[in-house]
Amino acid sequence: MALSPPSAIYGSLSPDGKRIAYLPFASQYYWWKRYRGGATSRIWIADLPDCRIEKIPRDNSNDFNPMWIDDRIYFLSDRDGLISLFAYDVATKKVSKVIDNPESDILSASAGPGAIVCERFGSLHLYPTFRSFEGVV
Repeated sequence: MALSPPSAIYGSLSPDGKRIAYLPFASQYYWWKRYRGGATSRIWIADLPDCRIEKIPRDNSNDFNPMWIDDRIYFLSDRDGLISLFAYDVATKKVSKVIDNPESDILSASAGPGAIVCERFGSLHLYPTFRSFEGVV
């Protein structure tokens, strides 16, 4: 008997619709600078046909806002101090920092065709998601 995945919030489906990257519960503590308590948010990946769960690796950081694009899950995280854009490669299981963000937190992000738009310092910034363009902006 297949079980349905646990409750989820802030999810993003894989391109084939068979998996979802999501937060298992709502956490608002990432707004607290450097919060590292028991309610830090983490991103889980559920395989919808068989309900297997995988977790994006982290060391007690606040990871949130998953955006699944091709074979990567982009997300916001404070794992290096300020909230920046990171990516998890589903095939290699590796996390990499996409944007070096030394000035201020990225407050929100949303994926669209070919780019992720991020809000920082009250303005919008586009970051291409094509691998050949990463690190250019």
